[in-house]
Amino acid sequence: MKVFIIGAAGKVGLRLAEKLAHGGHEVQALHRGAEQSTKLSAVGAKPILGDLTLLSAQKRTHPVNPTLPGE
Repeated sequence: MKVFIIGAAGKVGLRLAEKLAHGGHEVQALHRGAEQSTKLSAVGAKPILGDLTLLSAQKRTHPVNPTLPGE
């Protein structure tokens, strides 16, 4: 199963990412700090650097932007 975790570098998110990845799932993990990528990779998740609050603010400012996910 493909899984996308928001806040994956926190205590709960990191453990969840690890359990899911070790269970054979494909885990993509959203996080805000570049230094967290190493931790997420180490537990088997694919780190994705980003911030949902910035994304939603950008979508409100630029409602039709083909470079943003979901457009």
